[in-house]
Amino acid sequence: MWNLGWFEFLKLILEKPRYFSMALSIVTFLILVFPFLLPTKVKPFFDKTIQLRERFFSAIIVIFLISGTVQLTYYLAVHFEYEKKIERLEQLTPEEKKVLKSFISKKKINGCWDQYRFDGALKALERDNVIYLIYEEPKWPWTRCYNIERWAYSYLQENPRLLD
Repeated sequence: MWNLGWFEFLKLILEKPRYFSMALSIVTFLILVFPFLLPTKVKPFFDKTIQLRERFFSAIIVIFLISGTVQLTYYLAVHFEYEKKIERLEQLTPEEKKVLKSFISKKKINGCWDQYRFDGALKALERDNVIYLIYEEPKWPWTRCYNIERWAYSYLQENPRLLD
């Protein structure tokens, strides 16, 4: 198995809390529901699990509720963040529409633009995480290459009316 010390284990939990929370939710749910799902002939083989459940029932409930709350909070945060991003795409300026339309019309996720011509639109889209800088040409410092975020690309493909 893994050879993790306590410090590494805690670091792993703190880096990816939603995965740890999901695992806790699943395990505690199974411990809570498992005895009810077993046929009566098989229950004697799982006496230790049933005793563990009965002994630590309140702690298991608390852990289940906390981990479930973390999962729900994460889901809602992601959902509302996505809604904000979509709202941003529905408020594009004409210059931003030109930039994004070139991604969609060429069916590419990357493109290069003249920084002086589209500087405001490019900076605004980059600030709002719609596009991101991938390359700045040293020979031509006025030219910058960007990628469009996948969520924005797919949403704009599904809703081309936003670019009209």
